[in-house]
Amino acid sequence: MRSVNVAEKLADRLALNPQEIVAMTGVGRNTIYAALVIGELRGKRIGVKKWIVPVDEIKRWLSEG
Repeated sequence: MRSVNVAEKLADRLALNPQEIVAMTGVGRNTIYAALVIGELRGKRIGVKKWIVPVDEIKRWLSEG
């Protein structure tokens, strides 16, 4: 049985939550939340606390940095 790393598993998703973004990119949790709050990283708020961010948006944000 082949071992699947976290990045491979998450790469097939359309959107990720901040914890998954941290696992996939290595960017710190506080940096992700700060970028979401100021609008540098565009995501959707689901309910009061949950964020989701489209994978294409994560790629755009990382390429601009």
